[in-house]
Amino acid sequence: MTDGEILERMGLSDEELREFLRKINIFYNTLNNKERLAFLKGLKSVREAADQLDEDVTPERLEEFIRNHEPEIIVFAICKRNP
Repeated sequence: MTDGEILERMGLSDEELREFLRKINIFYNTLNNKERLAFLKGLKSVREAADQLDEDVTPERLEEFIRNHEPEIIVFAICKRNP
């Protein structure tokens, strides 16, 4: 699946996704350790998020996609890793 197809599934433009990821990263960095743990408990796993987008999107591809759009992002803050 191409970046454009993933963006379409998300309903965001490239710039909207970058802005979203920046905002999440800024927010996440303001949290203390307990708050971060509480925040992460509410997130889907990378596998769940990838499966929701499309059966052809692997967790690794989704992680690569996110890093390509915001290299400084803390990926696990967007989609927690599977245990």
